[in-house]
Amino acid sequence: MTATAPTTLVGQVQCPSCAHSFRTENVRFIAEHVSLQGDSIAGPLEGVRFRSSRFDLDGNAIDMAGRACTRTACPRCHIEMPRALLECSTNFISIIGAPGSGKSCLLGAASWSLRRCAGEYGCSWVDVEPRLNALLHGYESALFAGKGGTFHVPRKTEVSGGDWYHQIRVGARIESFPKPMFFRIGWQGDHGDASSVMVLYDNAGEHFQPVAENAEPAYTRHLGRAQALLFVFDPTMAQSAESSHRQELVLIEAIARIRRLSGVDQNAKLEIPLIVALTKADLWGAKEGIDLSNRPIAQGRRVDLDRKAIDAVGAKAQAFVAGAFPELVQSVSAFVDKVYWVPCSALKMASDGAAKNSVVRGESQWSEVPLLLAFDEASRRQGRK
Repeated sequence: MTATAPTTLVGQVQCPSCAHSFRTENVRFIAEHVSLQGDSIAGPLEGVRFRSSRFDLDGNAIDMAGRACTRTACPRCHIEMPRALLECSTNFISIIGAPGSGKSCLLGAASWSLRRCAGEYGCSWVDVEPRLNALLHGYESALFAGKGGTFHVPRKTEVSGGDWYHQIRVGARIESFPKPMFFRIGWQGDHGDASSVMVLYDNAGEHFQPVAENAEPAYTRHLGRAQALLFVFDPTMAQSAESSHRQELVLIEAIARIRRLSGVDQNAKLEIPLIVALTKADLWGAKEGIDLSNRPIAQGRRVDLDRKAIDAVGAKAQAFVAGAFPELVQSVSAFVDKVYWVPCSALKMASDGAAKNSVVRGESQWSEVPLLLAFDEASRRQGRK
């Protein structure tokens, strides 16, 4: 039998759930045998987490009952994490937005689009482990897999609940952590094939409102390790004096938490890039001279974007935002050093001539660009591009 275990592992791993940093040899494996169910931290329905000293020829740990184990977990919080994190570089990207801004729709559209068009950008986009992305698959199916082009609005991201959050026992209390989404981006590098794992975090907008209680300690701790921040802003959302409708306040609160979590000086601007995804561009973009009919692909290059095209469209989008939402531009200018304005559409409003009504179709434009741009910026900061 030929061993298929990887010849190289990353030296240090950061847990995508609790942010604990540990060496790869300290990873915990998840027992597979039914007699080893019930973990003191992960919960009674979870397999026991253990540190193995026995492995098969494929590099799989052997549990106490002799079963081969392929799943891995953090040694501190015991939450399952993809094995790929032990083998690949990792990009952490946090996605934020006000309640109702359309984060779930945009995420579903972006992922679905990349599954179909990533090759046009010279890269690949696949789930690291599909079952860990089940929630996002539901978003995609609701938007694009309906019969006859019908779609359903994805479920709103909740402030709590098992579909969106892990719950573990820490001493006498229960803590919740957001369930990240994991994707592998592959490309042809200068020295052969290369790949990286993108870890995406999507919280309920309520967790970023200044009035939210007990939000920072667990739900939004990922902000402290974000290598890029993606802010979803809906220009069509009604503005009011109520804080729940003030979209820029969500961004200001998130930036304040990043400062506290990462120790950024209060007088310094954030160094991580901010990508502002301006959604529903099909409704307002044409009036501003914005054309999203062609994807911003840099011909002949790999995992790269046509920056000139993005900058040209972004300049028009920024001018529109400056006139319509000056409070957002002022907030961004005051706190962020590098920002990109990216108009996009998760869905498309079209006219139904027969019924003489406007209908919504599952067609996206530039929905994948904010994610690819966030990845590209994070990779440049790590010196990998």
